[in-house]
Parts: sequence; C-alpha cells; structure tokens
Amino acid sequence: MESQKFCELHSVAGVFDHSKFDVLTEFVPEFLIFILFNNFFSTLFNSLLSIVDDLLSLVDLLFLIVIVVLVALISQTLDHIDGLTDELLAHNFNHFHLLKLLS
Repeated sequence: MESQKFCELHSVAGVFDHSKFDVLTEFVPEFLIFILFNNFFSTLFNSLLSIVDDLLSLVDLLFLIVIVVLVALISQTLDHIDGLTDELLAHNFNHFHLLKLLS
C-alpha cells in the first residue's frame, strides 16, 4: 500500500516537475526584485523632490528678505536726501536773511 502511494506521489511530482509551473520559479523572484527596486527608486525620487522643493522655498524666502532690505535702504536714502535739501534750503535762507540785514 505504501509503495503504491509513493508511486502515485512520484508520478504526480513528475507531472508538476515537468509542467509549465517552472515559469513561476523564474517570474516570482524577478518580480520581487522589480518591486523592491521600484520602491527604492520611487522613495529616492520623492526624497530628492522634497529636498528640491525645500531649497526652492528657501531661495524664495531669501529673495523676499533681500527685497525687503533693499526697500528699507532705498527708503532711508530718500529720507536722507530729503533732509539734506531741507537743510540746504534752510542754510541758504539763513544766509539770505543775514545778507538782507546787512543791506
């Protein structure tokens, strides 16, 4: 009885051994490697995109700071020029007043 079961098992194993199921032994490992590499490279690509996005936002922030500093410097320069013209006019008016007193 055992030899008959062994013979049947051996014949079934022979059918599975020589059948088209060998395709799975080649396909499954290659597919798993593809999935692993795909996940790795997609994670790497997403990380790089995140870094580039952070750098671009940092550049935008630096650009905004430079614009604010330039506007502040231009404003102070214009106030200084306006003050100089007021001082010059006042100084010239003082001289004109003194000249008027002398004449």
